[in-house]
Amino acid sequence: MRSVLPFYLAALLLTLASSRSSFAEPEPVNGLSDVIKIAAEEVLKLANGQPLSIGQVTPTGLPDANGGPAIGLLLKLELERQKPGIVLEKDAPFEVNGTFVFGPHPDASEATLGQKALRLIFRIVDTQTGEETPLRLSRFFLQDNTTIARVLQPSGSLPTGPPGDTPEKR
Repeated sequence: MRSVLPFYLAALLLTLASSRSSFAEPEPVNGLSDVIKIAAEEVLKLANGQPLSIGQVTPTGLPDANGGPAIGLLLKLELERQKPGIVLEKDAPFEVNGTFVFGPHPDASEATLGQKALRLIFRIVDTQTGEETPLRLSRFFLQDNTTIARVLQPSGSLPTGPPGDTPEKR
């Protein structure tokens, strides 16, 4: 299963990079690639040109979600696209990490209808002091069911069954 995980993360990365949301909102944020671009711009402003490392992007309240590594990789690629050489693997003065949450839509009228939003929160942490500056992208919504499923989708192995059970039978 471990050898398959990089393949799934690569597939998730390619899918997320090309996905767009169909939700119309006042801001020009249309999907994950737009949010990552905006986040990278904000990170570069706050870091003031100093090198960064990319920490973990973890789910909150979603114990089986596994989209964090792909989101972190997308952010790394976008930071490098905007400012080549800015991302270091280690010994950077700042680290960018984040969380993602899937919950009620922040717009009460949409939440009443059962709409949910996927929200990303990135933080820049000073690696010497531990102080953080939160970047809150509170208007990041994914309403494309396919993209949401790919971000939140848990992975794992199938349980084994009784003797003679095969993956085909399951």
